[in-house]
Amino acid sequence: MILRAALGDSRAFTLTELLTTLALLGIIAVISVPVVSNLQVSSQLDDVTTEITMSLRAARSRSVARVDNATHGLSFALTQGAQSYTIYQIPNGWYVANTAFDEVRQIPGAVSISTTLAPADIYFSRGLGVPNIASTQTITITHTSGGSRTITITPIGLVDAQ
Repeated sequence: MILRAALGDSRAFTLTELLTTLALLGIIAVISVPVVSNLQVSSQLDDVTTEITMSLRAARSRSVARVDNATHGLSFALTQGAQSYTIYQIPNGWYVANTAFDEVRQIPGAVSISTTLAPADIYFSRGLGVPNIASTQTITITHTSGGSRTITITPIGLVDAQ
């Protein structure tokens, strides 16, 4: 033991080494907070975009397959604060949606939706899957912290997310 102390072999860290390590950890933490925050925003935008895209494609597929011999579509409720959309079906020969089959999906509060769809509603023809639109329409999903995604729907029924 005396020999180690005499040779200068110390097994402890100096105060300077500890402070340097803590400063580096603090800098890394400060840099990583915005990166993690941006990842959360991007993930939430991707989740909502994927969910709406898949719902549009499912409504079109159900219409093409003539599920329940009905026309299927989505209707957006774009009121400030509590936004949602409903997947619905209109049975053959009816002019009103059959609410027993409605699927209402809520949009997270940090995300808002805007659309060029005139009545904020789209449905696909039974058997063909052609939407009730004459030109390409968009649905824009925006996060309050920044960032947005766009879904386009063409007059022939193609749904694409960007």
